[in-house]
Amino acid sequence: MHWADWEITLDGAPLAVPERYRSAPPGIPSGPAASVAGVYLEIARAVSEGRPPHPGFDTALRLHRLLATIERSASTGLSQEIS
Repeated sequence: MHWADWEITLDGAPLAVPERYRSAPPGIPSGPAASVAGVYLEIARAVSEGRPPHPGFDTALRLHRLLATIERSASTGLSQEIS
């Protein structure tokens, strides 16, 4: 999920995100559909350019480990090492 695919507010007012930061094709409204469309667009670009898509498995694994560490820290109240 790309942060620019969601509507962002600051002090209750909409905060404009420049279009160059959107990962979804134009015309797709912000939210989960835009996130999925952005992932499919990245996969299509990667295939056509002969490169691996980003984010890839390694990125996902690192982020899942980070989230698990945050959850452990929150549940124990103790600092945790990222595994």
